[in-house]
Amino acid sequence: MKTQNRQINRRGFTLLEILGVLAIIGLLASITVVSVNKGRKAGGVTNAIGTVSHVQSALQAFLQKPGGLGYIPITNAASTSAFNLSGTSLSAATAATISKACTVDTVLLTERYLESPVDLGLGSANNAPTGTQLHPLLWSPTLNAFYCNPDAAPDFDYTNVPRLICQLSTTNVPGTDGTNYYLDASQTPVATNSRVVSLLIPGIQGTDAASLANQYDNKSTATATAAVTVGRVTYVAPSATTGLTTVYVYVSHY
Repeated sequence: MKTQNRQINRRGFTLLEILGVLAIIGLLASITVVSVNKGRKAGGVTNAIGTVSHVQSALQAFLQKPGGLGYIPITNAASTSAFNLSGTSLSAATAATISKACTVDTVLLTERYLESPVDLGLGSANNAPTGTQLHPLLWSPTLNAFYCNPDAAPDFDYTNVPRLICQLSTTNVPGTDGTNYYLDASQTPVATNSRVVSLLIPGIQGTDAASLANQYDNKSTATATAAVTVGRVTYVAPSATTGLTTVYVYVSHY
């Protein structure tokens, strides 16, 4: 009788039992991953909103700088003459080339009104600029202008990087390119020729874009499939193939 009990006690797990345990572990792991991803995305939305508030304070400090410009420099334009530039070669570069290399981040970081570049946890996984990257576009606090050292056309491309931009509002028809916004229920647009500062987030999932729009504007009408043109968060309809879009978040205008 004792021998039989010892044999029973030495019996191992059956294959079915092992597979059952592995299935449970896999299920728990998948639940954990989903929860972590949801938490990360929610944190990214909150971070984006907090970034806007921080940037608004930095812009005000820049505007009040003694000996400063007194206005926010344009970073995206169709004409080279719209930019504050220093250097013959730089001034001869195309507006498209300058727009790709120009950010408000550069200005605020150089002036020390921002401690670090914009980092949201939302948008394109590629948060590094592309291009040859031999001639960065710099900001001179003394000249109050962008320059390259040595003087050249900039070869950094921030197209796929979340960043701060400033554009001149030349139209009173808000859309989805960050040049104008409907900021209130009456749908009154930003006045023509205002300098509009936006947080640009490329390559963002439509679901994240909708979450940001709904949370920031305290609404529930934004969706992951349709364009949003009203409010402080705007974007074109996300791609039916990738589900991605580019979001423009209103920061301020002057």
